[in-house]
Amino acid sequence: MRLLRNVDFNFNGLAWSFWLKACLRMVIRLQSVTVEVRKFGRQSYLMLSLVPIAFIANNSMAQDENSPAENLQPPAELNSEQPVIPAEAQRVVVSEPFINLQTGPGRGFPVFYIVEQKQSLWILKRKYNWFNVTNESGKTGWVPLEEIIKTKNPDGSDVQFTSYTERDYVKRDWELGFRAGDFGGANVLALSGAWQFTENLAAELVVGQGLGDFSEVRQTTINVTNTPFPEWQFSPYFGIGGGLVKVIPSAALVQEVDRQDEVLFATTGLKTYITDRFLFRVEYRNYVILTTQATNEDIEEWTVGFSVFF
Repeated sequence: MRLLRNVDFNFNGLAWSFWLKACLRMVIRLQSVTVEVRKFGRQSYLMLSLVPIAFIANNSMAQDENSPAENLQPPAELNSEQPVIPAEAQRVVVSEPFINLQTGPGRGFPVFYIVEQKQSLWILKRKYNWFNVTNESGKTGWVPLEEIIKTKNPDGSDVQFTSYTERDYVKRDWELGFRAGDFGGANVLALSGAWQFTENLAAELVVGQGLGDFSEVRQTTINVTNTPFPEWQFSPYFGIGGGLVKVIPSAALVQEVDRQDEVLFATTGLKTYITDRFLFRVEYRNYVILTTQATNEDIEEWTVGFSVFF
């Protein structure tokens, strides 16, 4: 009897363990009352013999009510919904030990998830040199170009991406630039801003300043340019425009007065992508200055510079 009381059963939490524990408890309790029961006759003994059955039934029902809800539910992975991946999304496989997913397309965004080697990623979209990707569990983040090019196709071949210039340069909306050159013998520096309202047409504003031996030239012009082949690596463009040119004589030439004249010009140039969002450009302009004199003046301008597009 003491031996039975000292037995400590440790089960794994399965349903049948509760039944067995309840039976053992009842056996231990009945050992202490069986002798007393026999003194009162066979009928009392039979009635008390039914007690374990009722006790076990009550214990099993209580245990079912107190059981954790998750034991009655299917595994979590069966309940979770699989992410919806577009059919056109490109699939790549991580070949490096891991790839970090960042919360946004930039170095300043934090890493929130790590995709391990041999796991798959699906490319959802691209924003310049950043790729928006998702994995099998639905974790979606951003990966830079230098990391995504280290992945592989599912067949183990190297991943090929469309050229950055072909996809993003053609779709640009804004362009800011700086240029320097020669304006009719004067050194000129200029800032420019352009709005690309179609793939071929753009409106551009240029503000420049030229320093000559005897005068200072300030110009403000606006023009419309046409780029017939924007997808070319070396892309030519043509345009026409107009504006104002103000000539300010040197202080030593006190007899001269300031002049401000309207100008018309034709322009042509060449742009080429160099890296990231930067362009290199060469431009030629032929100005006609509409003076108040009998004849107009012709001035040529050559400039080279850099632009960044958005």
